Amino acid sequence: MLVVGIVLYLAFGVIYAARSSATLSTPLGDGQYYEIMARQILTDHVYGYKSDRPNAYVTPGYPLFLAAVYGVTGHAEEGRPWPVLVALQLLFGAGAIALVYVLGSDLAGERAGAIAAFLFALYPPGFLIAPLWLTEPLGTVALLGYVVLQLRARERRSVPLALAAGAVLALAVLTRPAVLPVAVVPFALRAALGPREGLVRQAALALAAWALARLPAAAAVGGARHRRGGPSALKVRKACRRVTARMFARAGTKPGRPRRVTE
Repeated sequence: MLVVGIVLYLAFGVIYAARSSATLSTPLGDGQYYEIMARQILTDHVYGYKSDRPNAYVTPGYPLFLAAVYGVTGHAEEGRPWPVLVALQLLFGAGAIALVYVLGSDLAGERAGAIAAFLFALYPPGFLIAPLWLTEPLGTVALLGYVVLQLRARERRSVPLALAAGAVLALAVLTRPAVLPVAVVPFALRAALGPREGLVRQAALALAAWALARLPAAAAVGGARHRRGGPSALKVRKACRRVTARMFARAGTKPGRPRRVTE
């Protein structure tokens, strides 16, 4: 059932990508900004979202992955390696299906794992999002990898697995920051289903690996935040403009340009 599910998922994804290549091969929405970021990283060595200046609006997981794809395929200057990107993200999806099987088997037996993986494979957003220039395929497989590694680290009392789980969690959070609260799920499951001895130690190991894996990105983001014109200053300016516009709207007038004072 697992193999059938993966084959169906790949088939649906390839068919959908082939039939929609005219529109999907050009990034839209957030995807177009990720693509611009990838080119800027490779050609100008600038990490900036919606800007040609450094900023820290988004986490670096997906932009760096996309830059790696562009670098390996030689599309940094022109062209888009869309077929390569689709193939990689479909493989991420297939990996996520396999991880669902492993997770279900560990928690409720192989039959439950096979059923869960098959249903997950047929979930339409899974293959509909694979051809898009978005973070979900990479973020999903990284998150599932973390949960599986953390549960197995707890079961086997393995330090290497706990450290690996923390590193994979860092990848998931650097790709999709909103998944961070899910980090407590493996500990909650093991606390509910098994003995609690060593739970704090395992959490500490995972936390240490997570922090170490995030250090390079944190340093880069911190540097970008302290540059002149970085995201903090830009957010302040936008907020001030919004407040000013509302004040003038209530007064029934329009804001004018401030006069430059010369000495």
